[in-house]
Amino acid sequence: MVFVQKSSRYEMPPDAIVLTPREAAKYQFENFERLNKSVTWPVLYGRKVIAISVLVQSSYLLMRFRTRYRLGNYGLLSTSLPFCAAPTLMSAAFQESFITEKVILQNECSVCLHTNSVLALAFFTHIVGGAGGAMATLYYAHNKGTYTLPPRSGSGLLKFGKDVFNLNRRFSNYHWIFLAFNILLSGTVIALQERATRQVTEILEQEDYDRVKESYLRSKQRRYNV
Repeated sequence: MVFVQKSSRYEMPPDAIVLTPREAAKYQFENFERLNKSVTWPVLYGRKVIAISVLVQSSYLLMRFRTRYRLGNYGLLSTSLPFCAAPTLMSAAFQESFITEKVILQNECSVCLHTNSVLALAFFTHIVGGAGGAMATLYYAHNKGTYTLPPRSGSGLLKFGKDVFNLNRRFSNYHWIFLAFNILLSGTVIALQERATRQVTEILEQEDYDRVKESYLRSKQRRYNV
């Protein structure tokens, strides 16, 4: 068995293998990869599901913004990379490092994990994808002549921020739909990951029991042979 040391006073068998939380998560993840994928798929592919959701939502918002200012393909790559691709990759990394890893280690409550996951999804979708995409859209719309940037002053920056807010408010229905979907999606993914973790733990415990039993029977057989 593998024990995660939580403090210097943590009682462990003398022959136990001591791992840091990151090492323990890596070791456990390797067990997920070698076991039946029908059991472990939520842990293996959960972050990809979350990342795809962020990609679709941020891309849709950006498309609506660009359509509103009739940009066509103008500046499409320059706005898609930082405000669609980047939040997708960041959400996948966050989900793996701060959500899935803690689910595997079973060291944090489900409500806390769900809350953190929803907040991260809201940040990557609505702040990076929504607000950032709106700012980029207004900048390129100014270059194309479908929007006039305010002067670079305190009042001008305030007006620009207000325009970004109003552009997102125009599509507020989509923001609310995406938020509700993300709450449901993150809760479902975490629940499935927790169930998979419990099942894998039971499988590993059974493997350890079978291994000890087999070792005992072999030693007993050797004594009889002697």
